Amino acid sequence: MAARLKAGDSFITRHNLRREKPEILINLAMHDGQVHSPRPGKTVYTGSTRREREEIGDVRLVYEMTERTSKKGQTLLLPEYKVFSVWTNLEKVSDADILRLYRDRGTCEQYFAELKSELDLERLPSGKFSVNELFFQLGVLVNNMLRVLGESLLDSGVIGLKRATRRRLRTIMQGMMYLGGRFVRHARRVVVKVVSNGGFGEALVGMQRRLAQA
Repeated sequence: MAARLKAGDSFITRHNLRREKPEILINLAMHDGQVHSPRPGKTVYTGSTRREREEIGDVRLVYEMTERTSKKGQTLLLPEYKVFSVWTNLEKVSDADILRLYRDRGTCEQYFAELKSELDLERLPSGKFSVNELFFQLGVLVNNMLRVLGESLLDSGVIGLKRATRRRLRTIMQGMMYLGGRFVRHARRVVVKVVSNGGFGEALVGMQRRLAQA
């Protein structure tokens, strides 16, 4: 954290709870935290405080404490407490947004993993800059097209997923590869007829129309 502060960077870093007693943050959360109860038997306290750190000075500490009195429909004899906290120098961002930003870091890593593994953009094909530039341009085009298809599938509501917020590139590519279709020549025109398979056909036709209008 000290190096990032000297460089003028913003950071959100996990707080190591092994170096202090959890009871300190539990008592602080129950006394000063904002209370939210998402369901019966579960209470969440969120808030922030200030701490002194060596070589850094005064730093903001954002915490979230979860209290459970029941779990999986079973009432607990003693409440169960779980503490999660992070260090940050983002002063104008709310506590809830700080916690959300830290937890969303895994989503960003998934995007990079898909580019490397599923689109095979990890290794460059040539030692020439012009060839590699074309390689990345095609990769960006394919990635954007697959992302548009994934969003179209989610917006259509025909894939039957309840809590999904996005579709992986591998799933979309498999859906395209398994999609049946044929070329039909009629009236001096070539028409591609695509089978409607789980919404992939409608999404593909919709993307083709968007590209034709661009």
